[in-house]
Amino acid sequence: MRIRSYFASLVWGMTVNEWIEQYLSIVDTSDLSIHTKGQRHTYTRRFAYYFGERRLKTLKRLEIRAAYLKEREIAPHRGRAFLLCARLCLNEAVLEGLITTNPACNIKMPKPPVVRRRLGVETFWRVYNATPENHYFRLALKLALATGQRRSDLVKMRYTDIVDGYLRVMQQKTGARIEIPLWLTNPILGESLGDIIEQCKRHNSQGFEWLLQNERGGKVSVTSLTTWFYDCRGTSKKGDPSFHELRSLSERTYREIGIDTQTLLGHSSKIQTDEYNDERDPTAYRRVKAVA
Repeated sequence: MRIRSYFASLVWGMTVNEWIEQYLSIVDTSDLSIHTKGQRHTYTRRFAYYFGERRLKTLKRLEIRAAYLKEREIAPHRGRAFLLCARLCLNEAVLEGLITTNPACNIKMPKPPVVRRRLGVETFWRVYNATPENHYFRLALKLALATGQRRSDLVKMRYTDIVDGYLRVMQQKTGARIEIPLWLTNPILGESLGDIIEQCKRHNSQGFEWLLQNERGGKVSVTSLTTWFYDCRGTSKKGDPSFHELRSLSERTYREIGIDTQTLLGHSSKIQTDEYNDERDPTAYRRVKAVA
């Protein structure tokens, strides 16, 4: 069997498992964020689950498509991530000269339907007013709207991140580094970021490390923000907006007053930012405005 395997490797080259070990070592030494590296590991291992013992040169487009469809049956986002990671893995194999073409290319992915509605101003205030007074979640809502940042970045904001009139954020997901001026004022709130941080200080009677502090004086968890939002939203219909939609509401309101929302949100391209600007309302009219 060993002799057969040796000659097979000479004729057909490296197995998928052998290549993936090399590929993931390349991923680990790259400049990608921890989140992205973890996702590459997860879905590349799923690719190995289907094809690990196969030789790279024997992989066919139709069988990769079949594996993608199986993953998509579990969840649409899972199928998409699986196929994207398979493409990246095999693209690298092409660059290394192990295969001549990428069999994971030219597999069409249907655009997933948008089911989550955008968060509107009325819903924001309904959630805000349903929150107990003097609770950290009220501050979290304001901080999210004022900064446009993700939950994972909100909960790790420290007072030491404030430097020379700016709040510094290094995004956990992308690694993007942003400085948000304390004078920045979201039109919905009518309060500057600096004002909101002062409110955080008054709330944090047990210490001054985290901007958002729970009742025990510790850092607020990402899960608690989600739970409080669902509890205060008052509805549980499929497609109702989540806490993350505060990021889109922040982008839309800031863009209207001329703020550079691409930099604020930490996006590498304007296309990403424009997706957040889409109100997802097929009945809404968009007013033409003069450009300064």
